[in-house]
Amino acid sequence: MTFTTDRMDVPGATLTYDVFDTERPDAPWLVLVMGLGVQRLHWPDGFCEELAALGLRVVRFDLRDSGESPLAHAPEPWRVGLSAVRDALRGRLLDGLDARALFQKALPYSLDELADDLVALVDHLGAEEAHVVGMSFGGAVAQHAVCRHPTRFRSLVSIASTTGALSVSMPTRRALPV
Repeated sequence: MTFTTDRMDVPGATLTYDVFDTERPDAPWLVLVMGLGVQRLHWPDGFCEELAALGLRVVRFDLRDSGESPLAHAPEPWRVGLSAVRDALRGRLLDGLDARALFQKALPYSLDELADDLVALVDHLGAEEAHVVGMSFGGAVAQHAVCRHPTRFRSLVSIASTTGALSVSMPTRRALPV
């Protein structure tokens, strides 16, 4: 099975995506969202092909500033570092500064905009609704999109992600074997 690659414009960015299509035009859409700074190709071709063989129209895309989606800004967030991003998602303080505020200051877009990018992709595909699977930060984007636009998604799978809420604790050693 082959896939097609295309681009679409959203306010302030251009997103690159691949479609693994089935021969059923009425088949449901499944959108795969990878984590921060990780290219869509980390969803392996074989995995996407298997999902398409099961009758799904599969699309994987690069978030802003990832993979082949062009940089939306100068690479300032990488000066902040991935550890700061991790801490920002956990709501920790860095050097007396609010990490979330630091992260938001470093990026010219918000989680709301990333979630809206996902919905814009669903619109661009001509789908009324889609299933969505997000990994790591892609899971946070997917969760946020589903919360903002619940009627646009049939299901959500969030893998190795977080809500970003301070009240959500980190995994414990007891929970790890599960």
